[in-house]
This record gives sequence, C-alpha cells and structure tokens, in this order.
Amino acid sequence: MMEILKIPIDEKTIKIEIGSSISQDKKSVVGPIELDMRYITNVSTAINDVIEEGKKIIKVNLSNISYIDSWGLGILCEGHKRAQQRNGALMIINPSQIVTRIINMTKISSRIQVVTE
Repeated sequence: MMEILKIPIDEKTIKIEIGSSISQDKKSVVGPIELDMRYITNVSTAINDVIEEGKKIIKVNLSNISYIDSWGLGILCEGHKRAQQRNGALMIINPSQIVTRIINMTKISSRIQVVTE
C-alpha cells in the first residue's frame, strides 16, 4: 500500500513524501515502494491538490521509490507542466540510485530539476 504525506515547508512550498508506510512519529514516509501504474492516481491527486491549493514549489521526494515506470514518469512530467502553467515548478528530490539512472536515461532531468537535499 502506498502512503503519501504532504508536508508544508513555507507559504509557497510543499514537500510530497511517498513510501510504503508512515513513520512512527507521523512526520515522514518510509519503506520502499514502486511508482508504477498501480499508484499513479494517488500521486497525481496529491500533486494536483497542492497545485490547486496555490503552492508554487512542489518537491516530490523519491528516496523511497525502488522503481519507476513510464506511468510514474508521466505523472511527474504532467505535474511539472501543470505547475509551470501556474508559474510554479515541480522538483524531484532525493531520488534513489535506480530512479536517478532512469531519470537520466529518459532525459527527464533536462526538463525537471533533480536535487539532493
């Protein structure tokens, strides 16, 4: 099962954490999970909700993602496009090694900022 936490950073910035369970302190999400077609609705809804709330910077933490397929990549690209249409941006933060490799191979890193925090 996928868990998603939306963590406000400031008035314009929010971090979306994705994983298999919520930590005991309920402040983060832990556990590996695959971002594939099974979960695109969950992630898409989370991204769209924060865009509709007026957040300009959306940081999607992919540290718990053990695999990402074309559906997952598509959701990130679509979220970035929607954020840009509202003068914002979607950023990928802390991608796992395998996800970094996939992002670089597909050249998505040339469209979406990838950051290690």
